Amino acid sequence: MVLVVILLAVAGVALIIGEVFVPGGIIGTLGLLALIGCIVLAVGHFPTGGIIATVLLIPVAGLGAWLFAFRVLRKTRLGQSVFLQSTQKGVSVLSGSAEELMQLVGKRGVALSYLRPAGVADIDGDRVDVVSEGEYVKAGTPIVVLEIEGSHLVVRPVDDEGEQERAT
Repeated sequence: MVLVVILLAVAGVALIIGEVFVPGGIIGTLGLLALIGCIVLAVGHFPTGGIIATVLLIPVAGLGAWLFAFRVLRKTRLGQSVFLQSTQKGVSVLSGSAEELMQLVGKRGVALSYLRPAGVADIDGDRVDVVSEGEYVKAGTPIVVLEIEGSHLVVRPVDDEGEQERAT
């Protein structure tokens, strides 16, 4: 019976780890059921030992798995395909008085993401949320700030000569 309990515990942990690589919920659910079965069998056949294992061993094993995943696994080739490796700079949120915000009108920048119509742009070296006038704007397109609408900068693409594409 001890062997069955150990096999259920190992299978449960393996299935839950497998859920990371084959998402969908079925494999993880089977792993959870195997762990629950392991606990039920352990407590049913070995009341004192099962309770001690449930209270002490499972949290220790969970902590060990977590440490292994974040300290060792993420440095491996397999871990690099699972864990996020880089971060993105934050996007500025518009704040300040109405006069300060109005100073942005007429400033030029570049769309850093596709504007569909919302996206991110670089204006005066700051990453800011922007909204186009409703048109699709490709990333890398030069833009100009037309107005401030609530907490959004409304922008329009500009052509190569620096003039606005459409008359205002």
